[in-house]
Amino acid sequence: MIHELKAWPSAFQAAWDGTKSFELRREDRDFRVADQLRLREWTPPHEDPCKWRSDTDEQQTTRADIFCTKCRRNIDAPLLGSYTGRVILAEVTHVLKPGTFPGLETGFVVLGIRIQGRNHDRTATEQLRLNGVL
Repeated sequence: MIHELKAWPSAFQAAWDGTKSFELRREDRDFRVADQLRLREWTPPHEDPCKWRSDTDEQQTTRADIFCTKCRRNIDAPLLGSYTGRVILAEVTHVLKPGTFPGLETGFVVLGIRIQGRNHDRTATEQLRLNGVL
């Protein structure tokens, strides 16, 4: 199975450079050994997490009043960003699930990965098809 995933710039660059051979991901799909990951570099409006605040009195604050001090988005609005066009294709070599290792929170998995190709968007996928990987 192929999983298409967003990857934030710092984590993406480490995988691109070959210094990161794993992915920490939410356990929101059934990741398995031999699955393919299509990691697409995605740039959020700012790299660090949103800092939330409200201009209203704490006791009268509703979710509609809470916004990020950096990008000004409402707490319930989707995070806007853009894809850079860089793509990494990787094979899952190991799946570490919660309960199998102390400290790994429920709801997350660590995926061991082997990079199979790096390129810019369409070209990476086409190259892997030519190589018989996909």
